[in-house]
Amino acid sequence: MKERQLIELDNDWYKYLEYGLISEDIILLEKLGYSRNIAITIVKINGKAIITDVFGSKFLLRNVVESMDDTDIIQETEQIIKNYSALFVNWD
Repeated sequence: MKERQLIELDNDWYKYLEYGLISEDIILLEKLGYSRNIAITIVKINGKAIITDVFGSKFLLRNVVESMDDTDIIQETEQIIKNYSALFVNWD
């Protein structure tokens, strides 16, 4: 790394190995506490539930997630909002 004058690599292979997938959005949802099936459903069915701001921070669109017609998603979201309320925003 000294040869290339890099402080650290941008490769998070360990994260992909730990979670067994390469979707950053699914990994984010799992880290928040969503089950794998729910995380995959949120990303695949409604890919617009996660937004990224100009600084690279990711947020979940609360009204989009809660509008999904799945009681499991709604229940998990209610639990996760208690711990990570700042990550959920409403989009008009």
